[in-house]
Amino acid sequence: MSGYLGRSMVAVATILGATAAQAAEWDYTPQGRAGLEYVHNPLLAPQSASTYAADALNANASLAADVARHGDKLDLTINPNLFFSRYIDHSLYDRDDQYLNLGAAYKTDRTTWSATANGVRDTTITSEVGTTGLTNGNGRHESLNLAFGPTVQLTERLSLVAQAGWLANHYPDSGGTGLIDYRYTSGDLRGIYSLTERTQTMLDATVAQLSTAQIGGRPTTYTLEGNLTTQLSELWTASLASGPVYVESDSGSDSGVLYEADLQRRGELATLTAKVSRSVTPTGRGVLTRYDQFLLNASRPLSERLTLNFTGQYSRNRDFAQDLALQSGVYTVGYYSLQSDLQWRLTPNWNLSLAAQGQHQSTATTASPGNNGSSYRFNLGLVWNGDPRRLH
Repeated sequence: MSGYLGRSMVAVATILGATAAQAAEWDYTPQGRAGLEYVHNPLLAPQSASTYAADALNANASLAADVARHGDKLDLTINPNLFFSRYIDHSLYDRDDQYLNLGAAYKTDRTTWSATANGVRDTTITSEVGTTGLTNGNGRHESLNLAFGPTVQLTERLSLVAQAGWLANHYPDSGGTGLIDYRYTSGDLRGIYSLTERTQTMLDATVAQLSTAQIGGRPTTYTLEGNLTTQLSELWTASLASGPVYVESDSGSDSGVLYEADLQRRGELATLTAKVSRSVTPTGRGVLTRYDQFLLNASRPLSERLTLNFTGQYSRNRDFAQDLALQSGVYTVGYYSLQSDLQWRLTPNWNLSLAAQGQHQSTATTASPGNNGSSYRFNLGLVWNGDPRRLH
């Protein structure tokens, strides 16, 4: 990771590393994957675009690890992930991505102090899908997300959570792409009350501000959401949250309602997660957007060695209001994806994976119809899940 994001991640890693030196033991679990992939139109580009490719073949590999140290008071986690892919005859689409997640939690009798740092160095092929829709290129994208705050257990049933957040998004190769750097700062205060052993309620108040060098106004978001989560049975859990949001800037203001409904099933025979939500999120165009999403995940063992996984997603990302949008008009990105993955367990540590995915993305503004692009891919991979090990 280069630039100010890289320096920030090095500073955070140095702090955790100094703490880690005092730890007696660390546990880690390595994972790896290597595969071949056929892709139709990797950039989701319109057929008229110069970056459109009907057929492309790549070799890809990833290496990751879950590293953790758990103590009486201090817990530390480090999760690095490396990914690369190389295309045959289409080097424009090559990827070389790095991810690093760091976490720390310090516990006292009633208070837990938590800190996280998540760094990403990937490309716009992945970062802009379904958000800005500006995937007709393969520029570098970097982001750093920091969060810090306490959780205080006031009583057996009532707890209070406060958190400060800072997100920086950087596009080193942004010239002519429409993407701009931005920073997003936030403050969050939550009260959580357990009604019963199976049910809890939460009230969440958040203030956040978006800032960019290219666009003025510094839009500020105020949200207040109520949440109810209940365990319906040993297998099923449901959650419902909703509340108002107000956005203001020098150019205008807008308001609306945010919501999220979740339904989860966790069992030995099958797992299922369904989610529908509306949230406010910043994007690489330097504006706040209203992000609507429906997500469905399912997994079911077909036999002792075969497992079938399915993921379906639909999202709609739209500038929050006309008077807060750019001069080009309100911008909308529609996206859907269907993916199926068949896992065959060869040994306790090795799996053979066969995956297929279809994607479609559309972009439009109130001033122009925009573009549409579709893609599909097939992937055959060998997956290694290492055994947990201990560092001495």
